Parts: sequence; structure tokens; C-alpha cells
Amino acid sequence: MKRLFLLLLCLGAIVTHSLAQNAKQAQDTTKVYYVAADAMPKYPGGYGALRAYLTLTLRYPDDAQKAGVEGKLLMLYTVTKDGSIKNISVKGCSLVTPDGQRCDKGTGGKLWKQNKKYAKAFIQEAKRVISLMPKWEPAMLNGKAVEVAYSLPFNFKLR
Repeated sequence: MKRLFLLLLCLGAIVTHSLAQNAKQAQDTTKVYYVAADAMPKYPGGYGALRAYLTLTLRYPDDAQKAGVEGKLLMLYTVTKDGSIKNISVKGCSLVTPDGQRCDKGTGGKLWKQNKKYAKAFIQEAKRVISLMPKWEPAMLNGKAVEVAYSLPFNFKLR
């Protein structure tokens, strides 16, 4: 199969953070929560629809595919009170070279410097896909919509 697709989500690996503080903090409408007590934000149609969206939308960066480099990312973003996405960032990124060597920014070194451009391509693609998502159902706390930080793993794997 010429077109290599990536394994997007390890089932159950969608990492969600939503933290309900106390009732006084819930009144702070500008606070971003990491755990919501009442209801987590939901992608329209649920988890299956999110997987389908990612499978159809995410593209393996051509240069990384040609070089045989794989990547794992953990992307962070905020689901706002109206369900839109903001503050997209990367929490972590690691690469695997064709010969099986692993590297990430933390380990640095020559191997990371040689493959850093692939990490940037993976991050750019993950940001593109997240930014194109439709509005989510917002998280709820004490009957009110709240902003919640959300994390989503991406696994760029060659088949």
C-alpha cells in the first residue's frame, strides 16, 4: 500500500484533563479547568466520530514518510465555553528513525538535530488538524459551560 496512514489514537489514549476546583473557583469565568466535575467536553458525535475525523483528516508529512521517520506527539488545547478550540500547543514529541533509534528534544544531541525538521512537520500537521475541528460540546460545571484543557495523542506510524 503506497499511501501510508497513521495510527491516530491508541484506543483509550485520548488523555483528557478537566479538574473541578471548588464552587468559588467555578464562579471564575476565565479559569481553564483541567478536570470538569459534571461533564467533559465532547467531540460532536463522540469518540468514534473523533477517530473517524482524525483518520480522514490527518496526513503523514511527505518528507518524514520518505525518510522513514515516525513520531509520537501529545498535543494540548483548550475547549472554550462555546466549544471552539484555542491555545493549541505541543506537550511532547519523540521520533523513531528508520534504524530504530529514538530521540526527542529532551535528549537532544546530533540525532535530534538531524531529525528536528520531521518533528516540526508532525507538530504542524497535528496543529492543522486540531484547528480544523468543528466546535465541541463544552464541559459543564455546576450547570455552566467552562473552559477545559484537553490533550490528544498523535501517533505517526508507518505501516
